Amino acid sequence: MSDSRPIAVTDNDNEGQVIIDWTQLPDDDIRYDTDDKEEVMKAKAKERKRRKAAEQAQQEEQARLEAERAAREKAEAERIAWEAEEQRVCEEEERRRAEEEKEAERKHKAETGKSSEAGASGNETGSEVKVVMDPGCTRCAWAQTVCEFVIDSNKKRVACVRCNQSKGKCRCPRDGKDAEAGPKAVKGKKRKVDEENAKARPSNQKQVKTSMRLAGAAGLIANNLASLFKLHETTVENLGRIADALKSILDESYGFGMAVSPSDSGSSELDSDELHEEADWLKNHGEDEGEEAEGEDEDMTE
Repeated sequence: MSDSRPIAVTDNDNEGQVIIDWTQLPDDDIRYDTDDKEEVMKAKAKERKRRKAAEQAQQEEQARLEAERAAREKAEAERIAWEAEEQRVCEEEERRRAEEEKEAERKHKAETGKSSEAGASGNETGSEVKVVMDPGCTRCAWAQTVCEFVIDSNKKRVACVRCNQSKGKCRCPRDGKDAEAGPKAVKGKKRKVDEENAKARPSNQKQVKTSMRLAGAAGLIANNLASLFKLHETTVENLGRIADALKSILDESYGFGMAVSPSDSGSSELDSDELHEEADWLKNHGEDEGEEAEGEDEDMTE
């Protein structure tokens, strides 16, 4: 055992008490440098705490490293999965494009094969034989062109070249169906189609509606004019009655006759000029009679 022992210097001068700093001692010195049981127990407890703290720190470090490793592995797995998904999408896109190209190529080959087969079969069966027909079909006769018919292997007429190109129905004069080829029939048919289209046009429908509205307005105007004419007749009749009433009033008031007005001549239908003349006449005649009545009153007063 070592005879040296660490002594902590204190401020007091108590020589009987020695304070040992156990943190400065190695394990061997703590274990063998003292015979005090209490100090040994304290040293062992401290050592256990130190080891426990060291183990805990080591565990925490290992847990941190493990978490970092798990995070790296997760990120790597996600990256690998994303790359795999992207690669799968690219492969599917490439495969789809390849299939589309193959399908287009197959269709093109099929169309080319059909056209070549049709040409070969036509040459083999002899359906491309052209025969000049006299008389020709109605369309060729109307256009004054040579009518060439295509004859198949069964000696059956198919259609003339002109009607086949114009997508029209080929008809011969002996078929009894040549009314379609005539210019008059075509014009009549075209005119009929134009009339049907004209009926269906919105602009024409709008014009029809406008015409109907104008007709209704004209009817209302005619009714108003008739009402005005009746009102005019009623006014003339009332003027005649007013004149008769004035005449009777004057006769009763002054005891002498009144001259006959133009309205009393038997005509009940007068125009505006005649009405104005009659009103002026009544006014002047009334003034003259008033002056005569004033003269008579003055004579009676004298």
